[in-house]
Amino acid sequence: MEHGRKRGRARRALLIALLVALLLGGAYVGVSTVLFHRSNLASVAELMFRLSRSKSVYASEARFERYLKRKTLENEASRSLREGILGRRYELEELNGLYVLRIPGEAEDSRPAVLFLHGGSYISDIAVYQLRYCEQLVKKTGADLYAPLYTPAPEGTAALAMEQITALYESLSARGPVCVIGDSAGGGLAAALCLALPEANLPQPESLILLSPWLDITMSNPDVPEYEARDPLLSAKGLREAGKLWAGETPADSPLVSPIYGDCSVLRNVLLFVGTREIFYPDATAFYEKLLAAGVRASLSVGEGLNHVYTEYPIPEAKDAFELVCGAVLQTSEGSAQAQK
Repeated sequence: MEHGRKRGRARRALLIALLVALLLGGAYVGVSTVLFHRSNLASVAELMFRLSRSKSVYASEARFERYLKRKTLENEASRSLREGILGRRYELEELNGLYVLRIPGEAEDSRPAVLFLHGGSYISDIAVYQLRYCEQLVKKTGADLYAPLYTPAPEGTAALAMEQITALYESLSARGPVCVIGDSAGGGLAAALCLALPEANLPQPESLILLSPWLDITMSNPDVPEYEARDPLLSAKGLREAGKLWAGETPADSPLVSPIYGDCSVLRNVLLFVGTREIFYPDATAFYEKLLAAGVRASLSVGEGLNHVYTEYPIPEAKDAFELVCGAVLQTSEGSAQAQK
């Protein structure tokens, strides 16, 4: 009898705790939706990020080092299995030691190829949500999409990735127009690639689309601490360590790893997306100002009250951003078709 009473009390306590958690969560969502002028789903997304404590692995050098060791082991253990799975679902090609995932579209020849460079702090392989985004992009635009599976740090470095991805870009640009898209660290890699194209005597892509790009691995912008406090996902200390590993022997202020220090005048048709509640907001807006000052055609889409790579979340605001990205891909293809006439 006493045992039954204890079990009943435990169940009631659990039920009360769940109700309190739901009430607190609902209050957070309601208040933050009004405070940050965003959708309920965007507020739910931030709440889930905070509950997951993803940011904690970037909060200190020691925590990041432990996370990196675990992540490196995961990457190594899953690489052969992952490539086998991807090879069955998608087309998998190899170019100069670089595996490239290809999602074929059903577009006309005048449509550009999309070169998608994935993010993940330069220490992660391509993620499921990024693959889904790529699939949706191909379905909407009909373009062929190529996603290089470059080797992340600490095994891989920016110099190696740039050499391999430049060769891939050269191959794609020889066939027709190319649109380059990158998210997070992949956005930094995309910008660095395009900055280096003149030296390689290669043309700029028809458009360069940067989704919450990481543009400066030094994280030295004085406004970073303010936005770091708002960001539920990323912290400067861990990012700096990841940046050092990715840079290898390359100086941290080299455009190869920190494109914000490059000559922006060589770029063309740049479309940037960034949220106001993410650590990369200060550098993304500063980069946009540099583009305008250099006379580059560019546009900036700011996600009010939104988090890092919000463009790939299942939220209403992401749908609007997705339409802009697809529109840019389709618009460049139309321009290329007219130029060929």
